[in-house]
Amino acid sequence: HNQELARGTITIWNVLRAHTPIDLGHNVKFDLHMQINIGLPYRGNNISDTTMWIRLGSDAIPTRKGGAPLGLIPFATRYISRDANKHEKELNEEKALLTREYNNALQAALNKVGRPPEDWGYKSWTKGCLKKFFDDKVHEASDLPKDFQQAYYEWHATLPQYLQDKVTGYVDKDMIRYSELNRDKVIEYGHFDIVWTLETYRTMKPIVTARENLDAIKFEEANIYPVLDMERVGFVVDKDYLIQCKKKTKEYIQQRRKDLELMAGQPLRCNQAVRIMKILDEQYGLKI
Repeated sequence: HNQELARGTITIWNVLRAHTPIDLGHNVKFDLHMQINIGLPYRGNNISDTTMWIRLGSDAIPTRKGGAPLGLIPFATRYISRDANKHEKELNEEKALLTREYNNALQAALNKVGRPPEDWGYKSWTKGCLKKFFDDKVHEASDLPKDFQQAYYEWHATLPQYLQDKVTGYVDKDMIRYSELNRDKVIEYGHFDIVWTLETYRTMKPIVTARENLDAIKFEEANIYPVLDMERVGFVVDKDYLIQCKKKTKEYIQQRRKDLELMAGQPLRCNQAVRIMKILDEQYGLKI
C-alpha cells in the first residue's frame, strides 16, 4: 500500500514539476537515476542542479584550500545558516547509535567464543580489532579463525535483511537506512533539504549573473540528460570469471605479503614506508 502511495505521489509530482520554470535538485542526476530505477523517469526540459550554480558562482579554488563546498549541507552551513547541519548531525548520531548496537552484538558473540589470536595485538574483540581485520580488503568472514566463523555467521543472520545483503564485515554507519531512524526527524531533514536547495539557488543566481556565467549554466543544464544516459550504459561481464579472479588476486596478495615478511624477517605491510627504509638500511645496507 505504501509503495502504491509513493508511486502515485511521484507520478503527480512529475506532472507538476514539468510546469515549473525551473526544477532544482542538488546532484540531481542521483535523483534522476533513482526515478528511472523504479520506472518513473522524469525528462522535463527545466532541470537544473545547484552544484553547478555553486561552482559557476564561486572562484575555482578547492574546498580544502578555502573554496566553496560543493555539498549542499556544508555550503548551506557556511553561507546560509550556521545550524544548517543540525538535522543531518542528529540523524548521523542516531545512525551511529544503531551501528554500535549491531557491532557490540558482534563483539559479544565473538568474545563469548574466546580471544583473538595473540599475534593480532588485542586481548578481546574490540571495535579496533574488528576494523583492523575487516578494513584489510583481502579479509572476509571466511578468513576469521575457524572457531569464530560460526559465531560471526549466526550474528550476521540476526541483522535486518537489507544489512545482510550489504555487510561483509562489521556494520558501517552509512549502511543504515533512513527508514530505521526517527520518522519525524527524517521528515524534518527532508523539508530542510528543500529549504537549503532553494536558498542556495537564491544566493548564487545573482552572483552567477554578475559573473556573466549564465551561458555556462545553460550549457551544463543541456548536458544533464546526455551524461545521465551515458552513465546508464553498462557492459556484459563474465561473473564466474570475475569471482575466480577475485580468489586468485586474494591468494596472490597473501603470498606476496608472506614473501615481504620473509625478506624483512618480521611482520610487515607495504605501506609502512619508514620501517621498510630502516630494514633496507640495517639489513641490506641500502640507503634510501
